[in-house]
Amino acid sequence: RIRTSLTASATPHGASAPHEVTLIDLSVDGSLVSSTSALCATGDLVRLDFSIGAENPVRLLTLARVCHSHEGTSEEGFLTGVLFENMSATARVSLKDFVLSNLD
Repeated sequence: RIRTSLTASATPHGASAPHEVTLIDLSVDGSLVSSTSALCATGDLVRLDFSIGAENPVRLLTLARVCHSHEGTSEEGFLTGVLFENMSATARVSLKDFVLSNLD
């Protein structure tokens, strides 16, 4: 798991308008998402759309299941922990390489 500040969009399942969010940590299995308002309830699905890598960005689009959500500090906003549900094998490899190359 690495700390990040990746900009992303999150669209709750069944909604049409995405929320602009920030991925504040990231692993091969999931992410902690910061948003200005609550995304959805625990157990709900959300579609995440984000890019990783600086030189040759790789766009990742995946469904994720909310495993917890709470209001953080005023700077953090709402914090939502998600687990990736249906990431392709190619995307998972790209994400694993990105995480491993950014470990402290």
